Amino acid sequence: MLGALLWGFHNAHTGRCFPSYEAIAAKAECCRDTVYEAIKVLEWAGVLTWQNRITRAVVRQRDLFGRWTHRRTVIRTSNAYVFRDPQPQLAGVPAAQSENQTGTQNQEIPGYLRPVLRAKSDVQSAADSDRDAFASRDRQLLALKAAMA
Repeated sequence: MLGALLWGFHNAHTGRCFPSYEAIAAKAECCRDTVYEAIKVLEWAGVLTWQNRITRAVVRQRDLFGRWTHRRTVIRTSNAYVFRDPQPQLAGVPAAQSENQTGTQNQEIPGYLRPVLRAKSDVQSAADSDRDAFASRDRQLLALKAAMA
């Protein structure tokens, strides 16, 4: 089960791993209930943790009086898995380097998640760009105040 998650779905470059139970079961050639139990054991052992992935949708349906209305609902799409090393790296010992390319080549991100899961830039992280945007806005406000005074 762990092998199916690590080698079949985990993207080592971005750290993303969010297959459904059915996809894991097909890759590991087992039943869905076995996947559920194995993930519980891996979480208990401290190897991985998971979080529900949800999306919001507007559903058109009839109300109690037969009129068409729109209702907002939350749909669980799959789980997001994060792998943790149960034994932390020793101080002063360099991490092992692999000759294999990082990342999973066959993992595609659905179009509706691309804006949410924006990739980190090589130069700046998202936090740095947000901080720079706020600093730029503050400089513009100070310049505007100085011009008005």
